[in-house]
Amino acid sequence: MIFRRVLCVLAAGLFAAAGCSKSAMVPVTVVVTMDGDPLEMANVMLQPETGSKSSSGSGTTDSSGKAVIANGQGEKGLAPGKYKAVVSKSNLKTGPGGIVDPSITGAVDASSVKEEVASKYSDPQQSTLVYTVDNGPTTIEIKLKSQEKKK
Repeated sequence: MIFRRVLCVLAAGLFAAAGCSKSAMVPVTVVVTMDGDPLEMANVMLQPETGSKSSSGSGTTDSSGKAVIANGQGEKGLAPGKYKAVVSKSNLKTGPGGIVDPSITGAVDASSVKEEVASKYSDPQQSTLVYTVDNGPTTIEIKLKSQEKKK
């Protein structure tokens, strides 16, 4: 009899804990602009700050620069906390007239891809973009500046 009660209490605790972890997820939307214009088709990853047990999330921006963030299991939202943002947008290198370089055949490697976002935003090691996901629905505005052309 006592064993059953203990088992019921443990089971109830597990269900409650599972419910709490799900409810800790909050909707997260990002809006990415570059030089004030929406950045379409950019990949945005939010990585939890060092030491956090939260999972990372990602999304791809639409024509208005907006992306809904989902975790690795496809669940929309993230746990509240601080996250480092990494934003990248890659395209195949093109030749005159915007035609894909004819030397690119078969598998695409790093030399045939052009990153359109400065490495200070697109490289996880260099990014200093840090944002907080609040306890409720959170919208993060990521304002980027284009790469300065070298003279």
